[in-house]
Amino acid sequence: MKAVIFDLYGTLMGSSEEFQVYKKLFSNIGLDKEEQKKAKHIALTENFNSLEELKNHLRPNSNYDTQYLEYDILQELASVQLFPETMDLLKKLKKLGIKTGVISNLATPYRTPAVFIDNYIDEFVFSCDEGIKKPDPKIYQMMLDKLGVKASEAFMVGDSVMNDYITPTELGIKSELLIRPEMDLKLILNRHFK
Repeated sequence: MKAVIFDLYGTLMGSSEEFQVYKKLFSNIGLDKEEQKKAKHIALTENFNSLEELKNHLRPNSNYDTQYLEYDILQELASVQLFPETMDLLKKLKKLGIKTGVISNLATPYRTPAVFIDNYIDEFVFSCDEGIKKPDPKIYQMMLDKLGVKASEAFMVGDSVMNDYITPTELGIKSELLIRPEMDLKLILNRHFK
C-alpha cells in the first residue's frame, strides 16, 4: 500500500453538536421533499459563502432570516474535535512514507476544521469544491490521480457503507468500514500498516 484515503467526519474527526442546519433551512424556506433532495445535492457540490447566499440561490424571494442557523453552524464547528487516535496515526503514516488523502462530502463551512490535520494530509478532495460527491467514481479517481497511485496501491477507510467501502472496493481500492464506537482507526490501520 502506498496511500491511505480517509473520510473526514466520523472518521478523523467528529462534532459533539449537530443541529441539522441545512435540513432546517430547506424546511423553513418551504422546500418539499424532492426539492430538499436537490437542495442537499447543491449544498454539497457548490460553494456558498453563507446560508443566506444558499437560501437566495434556492428561494430568491424568501424572507427567512438565516442568522440563527449561521450561529448554529458556528457552534457545530466550534465543537469539532479530532478523534483521540487521529494525530498519532497520521504521524505514523507520514513517518512510514505513506501518502494520505481525504475525500469528504461536505458543505463549504465544514471544510474549516480540516486545518487541524493540514500538515499531515497530502491531498484533500471536498465535494463542494469539485462539483461531485461520493459515491461518484470520478471523485475517487481524482484522489488517486492527486496522490499519484493506482487503485490497487490505495487503502480507504470511512464510516459510510456505500461511500467509503462498497464503491471504493468496486473500483479496486482496498477498503474497510469504520464502525464507532466498536472500533477505531488504530485497530483498522494496525492490521494493514506495521
